[in-house]
Amino acid sequence: MRSQSYRQALQKGLEERLQHATDKILALTPPPARGKHQIQDEAKLVLAAGAILKTYDVEGLQAYTFEGQEKRQTRQIGCGRGSAERPKHEIVTVRYRITTATRQEEAITELRKTLGWRAYVSNAPAEQLTLEQAVLTYRNE
Repeated sequence: MRSQSYRQALQKGLEERLQHATDKILALTPPPARGKHQIQDEAKLVLAAGAILKTYDVEGLQAYTFEGQEKRQTRQIGCGRGSAERPKHEIVTVRYRITTATRQEEAITELRKTLGWRAYVSNAPAEQLTLEQAVLTYRNE
């Protein structure tokens, strides 16, 4: 009975970690607005998303996709009014946006099969400590 509730608690914890990771990853790239930080470097986005997945211990269980958006502005060089002959330059601003955060259901199913398992290792010979004795000895640690 206790092991079943323990297993359910582990599954609930896994679901919560997956949900928190999804929320945090999607919050990395908010819509452009005043005071909202925009990630302009792909490597920074990948590092930040990887850190979130590692923090919530869901690496391999969650994936995300992102896209780069370019914004081009043409500005005139120098002060004063513009004219057709006045030199211009183009400013290109890149913003990366996470489009989706998806769960890797196959990996999650495989992990759920092993939730609640414990591995016991002992260097005692089998003649001295049987499997049943080892489990009973190490269960309470």
